[in-house]
Amino acid sequence: MSYEPTPPPAPEFVPPPPEPPAPDIIIPPGAPMTNRQGLAIAALVLGILSLGSFCLVFCSTPLGIAGIITGILGLKSSRRGLAMAGLILSVIGILVSVILFIAGVALIPWNSVQNWNFVPTVVIP
Repeated sequence: MSYEPTPPPAPEFVPPPPEPPAPDIIIPPGAPMTNRQGLAIAALVLGILSLGSFCLVFCSTPLGIAGIITGILGLKSSRRGLAMAGLILSVIGILVSVILFIAGVALIPWNSVQNWNFVPTVVIP
């Protein structure tokens, strides 16, 4: 009888433990935003632009309205102070531009406007 040595046993393959499943993050469509820093900063920028362009009524008023809207929405953010500053600057910008527009219209001498002659004349030298 011959004795044959048995080969050493092969190391057993142990699969790595399975990774835990990734959590499903589902944001419902109507869920509110948790932080609205961008809206607060946008309100401040729009308020500054509205106040800076107060002499242009047709530019200042839409900027002020947009600043008021973004300021109100930005009040729920962590940068509440920026949103409040933008809101205040937007309101001041609208008020100043409307007051200047009313003052400009009130200063027009209406009786001289009625006497304007819009007939083109040709001057022969």
